[in-house]
This record gives sequence, structure tokens and C-alpha cells, in this order.
Amino acid sequence: MQPNAVVQPSSRGYGPPPREKGRRSGVVPARSADAMIKMNLPPLMGRRNAAYDCAAELMTGVLFSEQSSSEERRRICPRLLSLLESAEADTRAVLAMLSSPDTEARERNQLACIEMFCSAIRTLYCFAELEARGFDGRSRFHSAPEKNGLPPLHSTESVIVARLHDLFMRSHERIRRYRGYAAKNFSAANAERHARSYRAYSELYHNENNYVSRNHELPD
Repeated sequence: MQPNAVVQPSSRGYGPPPREKGRRSGVVPARSADAMIKMNLPPLMGRRNAAYDCAAELMTGVLFSEQSSSEERRRICPRLLSLLESAEADTRAVLAMLSSPDTEARERNQLACIEMFCSAIRTLYCFAELEARGFDGRSRFHSAPEKNGLPPLHSTESVIVARLHDLFMRSHERIRRYRGYAAKNFSAANAERHARSYRAYSELYHNENNYVSRNHELPD
């Protein structure tokens, strides 16, 4: 009932006046609302894909490099997590907009992969932090692990990195294939909207990566 509406008698008793034919109520029809929500899907996917691709570049360029030290891995882990958590959040938002069971299944598979990457990198970062703080025996509070028959901490890090690399190699191509399926369903206009979003966020994320590589963290 609208404010200040005149209450008039009707066959059903007192109530709001009957709505005039064709009168706009201010409520968007469900079909139109659904269409407006889905307009956000291509740029949202573009942002998600840009975050994932920038994270993938860091993983292949630094994390999986045999020349990377524990300190280098520790330095890039927060940035990796930031990118992957952004991709994870956007994937959840994408899932809330979908109506196709096939597309939803593919997006859920992508989400599962991204979640596993996040979990592995959090664990890796914890091990790198422990090593940096002397938990591997360099601290006066701990004896060297070799004296207790324990493997050095960096060997555990190496196992996590190897497992993460294996997961990445098995899932990366699948994720790109899923993205190809999604792109085929875009109209020409939506494909362009996706591409513009991808380019804009790729540039942003790459600039942030470059800043982190020079300064070790983003400014507040």
C-alpha cells in the first residue's frame, strides 16, 4: 500500500484502491530482474579469470621454480592468497547467478580447485614462517631437527610445493577448458564486456604484482 493512499470500501471490505490497469508499481518483474543480474556475469567472470591467471603466473614463475628460496615463497604467498581469494569470492558470486546445471557444475569444479590452491598456499606459508622464525633448529629455543631424527622443515615445504604443482598441472588445463565453454555462450556484446573487464583487471593485478615484487607488500 502506497503512503497516503485513500482507503476505499470494496466488495471485500476496506482496503487499498484497486490498481489501475497498466499502472507501474515500481517493482521490477522477475524476468527483467533476472536479466539485469545476469548482465553482471561476463564482467564478473572477466575479473575472476584475470585474478586466477595472475596467480597462475606467480605460481609458475616463482613458487614452482627450483631456484626459489623459502624466503621468496614466503614473500609471494600473501599476494597469491589475495589473488586466489578474490577469484574464489567471484566464483561464488557467479554461482549465485547461474541457472544452467552444466555451467553450475563446471563452476563448482573451478571453485573446488581454487579452494584447494588456497588451502595449500596457506599451509606452505605457515611452514615458511616457521622456518623463518627458527623452528627448523636455528633458533636457540629448538634443537636441530636432525639430532632428533626429524627431517628439516624445508623438505616438508618441498613436498607441499610438489603436491601443489601436481594439482596445478592437472587442473589448469581443465579450468581453461571450462572457460572456453562459458565463452561460447556469450553474445557478441557480452563477450566484449568480458574482454574489457579481463583486460582492465589483468592490468591492475599485474601492476600490483610488480609493486609487491619491489616492495614486498601492497600499500594500505
